[in-house]
Amino acid sequence: MIYIIIALCLLGTAALTVGCHWYDSLHILWQAPLTFLGLFIGVLLLLVLVVLLATACTNMEKEQTKRHGFYAFLLRFCAPIAFFLMRIRVHITGKNKLPKEGNFLLVCNHLS
Repeated sequence: MIYIIIALCLLGTAALTVGCHWYDSLHILWQAPLTFLGLFIGVLLLLVLVVLLATACTNMEKEQTKRHGFYAFLLRFCAPIAFFLMRIRVHITGKNKLPKEGNFLLVCNHLS
């Protein structure tokens, strides 16, 4: 998913470069990398804002009895991006011991 965001930012940078005629003079060409960086940070901040708004609307007092597709989508979309940006590698052992049906609680080793 991070590659999709990078590709969109590259396309946006190319469109702005062509639209603003930055390629005409070399002394203005430095704006293209800054535009890419700005678009990339902007898209990531927008994604964080969407996740924060989605989690703020969750009622923590209500018991969750079923899975919500929207939150599953957010998890599948945001987790790989966060892992890539923070350079986190996930190693799974014993995946065959997880139940095929129903819910389970995943607890990882950590330092207190």
